[in-house]
Amino acid sequence: FSDWNWGTPSKPVIKMAGSGVKCWITGGLNVQGYNGDENAWLKTPCFDFTNLKHPYLKFKVFWETEGKNDGANIQYSIDKGVTWQTIGSRNEVNPCLTEKWYNDGPLISLGNQDAWSGNMQSSKPPCIVSGGSAGWVTARHNVPNLAGNPNVIFRFLFASNTGCNEFDGFAVDDFTIEEAPASTASFT
Repeated sequence: FSDWNWGTPSKPVIKMAGSGVKCWITGGLNVQGYNGDENAWLKTPCFDFTNLKHPYLKFKVFWETEGKNDGANIQYSIDKGVTWQTIGSRNEVNPCLTEKWYNDGPLISLGNQDAWSGNMQSSKPPCIVSGGSAGWVTARHNVPNLAGNPNVIFRFLFASNTGCNEFDGFAVDDFTIEEAPASTASFT
């Protein structure tokens, strides 16, 4: 039931790409709603991290989904997609170099994993309303365990339950991989 699309969104809440003109988004480009009982992903090509010492992910996300039930996260594979590991959690113990990471979970539709989930609308009873991003935000996370690996694939996994799917969905833009910024300490 995948409904990922590449293009210019013009939905009630997600009205534009994070930057430029196009982004990836679930639920079509101009229709409010996404597929019920969806379990679909957007997968990157394979990246070579052989020369990266401190890999760092940065991208823009926008979520407008039913809270507590529908949402997305990001995973990686180092065995060509045979197995996948979720990156981070909403209750990270070391928040250094992590920003705007998962706000909800565990979501049953995502196999009890943490995710970006929720919405900013107030007139959708009996749907769960709360926790939307209210705009494009830049998510950041370091992935030190992937340093030096020659075969790294990422995927954004989106899942939904069977009801209350009349929200704009989940969108991603400007996916970037770079060396983590240097830590700066300031104390007396």
